[in-house]
Amino acid sequence: MLIAIWEDLLGRGPVGIRESFAALGGDSTLLARMIDCVEETCGRKVPQSLRSGDATIEELARALVQTPSAAATPRYRAFFARNVEMARGESAPPFFFLHGDLYGHGLYCLRLAGHLGKDQPFYALTPHGLDGRPVPGTIEGMASSHLETLLSLKPEGPYRLGGLCNGAFVAFEMARQLWARGQKVERLILIAPRFPSRESALATWCRYYLGRLQRLVRLPAREQAAFFKEKVHTCLSVIANMVNLRARQNLGGERVATPEGGSRRTEDARDRVMHDYTKVMNAYTPGQYAGPVTILWGRAELAQGPEGPAKIWRKVARQLEIHQVPGGHLTCLTIHVRALAERLRACLDSEPTVNT
Repeated sequence: MLIAIWEDLLGRGPVGIRESFAALGGDSTLLARMIDCVEETCGRKVPQSLRSGDATIEELARALVQTPSAAATPRYRAFFARNVEMARGESAPPFFFLHGDLYGHGLYCLRLAGHLGKDQPFYALTPHGLDGRPVPGTIEGMASSHLETLLSLKPEGPYRLGGLCNGAFVAFEMARQLWARGQKVERLILIAPRFPSRESALATWCRYYLGRLQRLVRLPAREQAAFFKEKVHTCLSVIANMVNLRARQNLGGERVATPEGGSRRTEDARDRVMHDYTKVMNAYTPGQYAGPVTILWGRAELAQGPEGPAKIWRKVARQLEIHQVPGGHLTCLTIHVRALAERLRACLDSEPTVNT
């Protein structure tokens, strides 16, 4: 989240987590905006000691994790364990949202729900696999499992569903299954629903890292050197931890923590969940859906033109409505979360427009 905020404000990337905001070109004006964005996105106050341009992402992230605000702590704790009702209200039907965040536990939903207003009930549904249980082998299986939770909270429709990224596909499939049961889905709102790729996992990762390499070669030599220095340091730390871990295992000891004080076990588990989700997404072929569908795309993702993603979704959705929101895949949830919430609330409060 912090990387996305810094790259958007500084207008450059990739940024290193051990480089200070000032060293990356941030002036006092950008620093003030950065602090505001971080506090609004994370729901926590930036410590006074880190309100200078000398702070790094690594230092800032550690401080935010270790010193949550008293008001946010109970809600954050709940988010790590289960599906959470983020906001309770009486004047609007509940909105069930599959947050799709495999690494950050959907913490952005705290700010998103807050900006939607206290009168809008908001339920965040957690992706499978984050609790240690197996990930269903299909999107249809994920949707069926989430429907059990949905129906336990609201046995009868009409329903309002939404989802981000991978969660958007699960929400789409949930809507199809509800329609098949004769239930009405009043609104289905998908945020940044990147259509499943048919390429292999290897090709996906190659394309991702080639894109990062292209951005890297455009950086000045000094910044390239700092980037590679950081990566070498990370690799050496990983190797040292692996050697240390193997030595402890041979001696019958416990798992060794990383120098930063945490264990790689959680990170490895999340990587496995991401791998499982990638396979499931690549194998998913969405069926036809007769109800209204609204898609919210970040403007940065539509640089190639809106017809890129739109023409694919028009093949499966008979009633399609597309809106643009500020930011990209991540920054629409961080820096521009207020604008996203305003557009989302407008969509929930209005009747869908057909085929726009």
